[in-house]
Amino acid sequence: MLPADMTNSPLLSIHSHRPKIAILLMFGLYCSVSMRMNLSMAIVCMVKHEGSVHSHLNISLPKGCVPQTNVEYSGDLEWTSSMQSMLFSAAYYGSLFTSPFAGRLADKYGPKLTFMLCLLPYTVGTYLTPFLARSSYTAIWIDRFIMGIGDGFLMPSLGSVISRWFPHSERSTVAGFSSSGFQLASLISALFSASLCKTEWGWPSIFYVFGTMGSAWMVLWCIFASNTPGESKFASVVEKQFLEGKVAKRATKQVRVPYRKIIFSPAVNTVYFCFFAHNFATGIMTALLPTYFKEYLYLPLHKVSTYTTVFFFGQLIAKYGGGMLSDYLNNTNKLTFTNTAKLMQGGGSYISFFSLLGLSFLPTCEDPWWALLFLGFFGLGASMTYSGYFTSLVSVAPPYAGSVIAVAMVYANTGSLLGPMMVGLIGHLTGNSPSKWIYVFLLGGCLMAISATTYLLWGSADVQPWGTVEANTIDKDTSSDKDSVEGEDIAGYARFEDSKI
Repeated sequence: MLPADMTNSPLLSIHSHRPKIAILLMFGLYCSVSMRMNLSMAIVCMVKHEGSVHSHLNISLPKGCVPQTNVEYSGDLEWTSSMQSMLFSAAYYGSLFTSPFAGRLADKYGPKLTFMLCLLPYTVGTYLTPFLARSSYTAIWIDRFIMGIGDGFLMPSLGSVISRWFPHSERSTVAGFSSSGFQLASLISALFSASLCKTEWGWPSIFYVFGTMGSAWMVLWCIFASNTPGESKFASVVEKQFLEGKVAKRATKQVRVPYRKIIFSPAVNTVYFCFFAHNFATGIMTALLPTYFKEYLYLPLHKVSTYTTVFFFGQLIAKYGGGMLSDYLNNTNKLTFTNTAKLMQGGGSYISFFSLLGLSFLPTCEDPWWALLFLGFFGLGASMTYSGYFTSLVSVAPPYAGSVIAVAMVYANTGSLLGPMMVGLIGHLTGNSPSKWIYVFLLGGCLMAISATTYLLWGSADVQPWGTVEANTIDKDTSSDKDSVEGEDIAGYARFEDSKI
């Protein structure tokens, strides 16, 4: 045992291995999200241009609006709008397959392995994309589905690493830093992909470059990562001693997971609907913004990448600003936890609603700058809601947050899946008319407004009466209870505690 004065190991110390773990987490999220999103930017260069939808429908364009038919969009793949939407949805089908049990696997076998299981199919699938895309549409759809299977391990693995490596006082900081890989990927990959698309190697170079990034990350992860500080070859004895007793450990007693109460809880179901609505609206933006800019606003490729980043830049600002505001209101007792969550959820969702309302009617190919304004505000509003519904997600039943989140990810992935599918369906019903985007944005906006109203009425960020270990401890005489019984893994719920991702 080390003396007490030798067991202090600050997070930002040059001798600490924890910053390296945090950087690996951020870079891992950056790589996975980039490989998932690069198709949305590349597809505007991949698909064969068949002429303007306006000219196809005999609709006259306003003066000054010029369809982009130049070499920047000279793709060779003949994929319809519906086929493109189905392709974007394929990864979410795969994620739905693994989401329900990914958290348990991360806790049982360790997040080092499950994080690798996330990046491995993404990396291999990204390398194969150029070949498969030219070979068969079915083959590329299956490739994206398999990539989605790996994606189901992403969030549980992230949370499990944080709970095992970082004490309670550091988790909010580390969760915010590491999860910024999502927004950084959205910002950087759009600009980078647009530049690669215009090179002599064309759109296939996008997938080769990002596949190489994924390969580099896996090598670094294998070398420097470990499931726990005690297994690490790089963490010092002082750091291991410091973390002992401060990070998540497995409890010894058995508790029942109150699945019935989780499923039928008004507070939990309100959060699930908010998660669904959020991912429905943001899923459309993530997958199809470049297509919207190309088909409706007729933007050249270099402007498409710039306009696309505005939405994600707004998210990045509100992510940190919203979290800091929530912590300030809670720590100074100016508002209760529930009222703070309602402020962020209601305010963010209504901002998103009005932003999508404006985006439905004001931007045109003559005045595309309106899209910049409303996309920026939509990014701010959508990211504010993380401090609302997501705070509730980890607060209503802390010991069972792993189980609550597992169900929540099914709702979230369903929203992400249905968003792009609805774009294809509405496009089919409207004959691929430009008006399809009006209906799409209005639908997403209405869902955000409904989620705000329901959360204001029934949402809660307080621990529910059934949401404690004491309320569900197993007695010998009740071992036949119908609720599921399992050894409670503290890492299963602590992985998202206090992390407003």
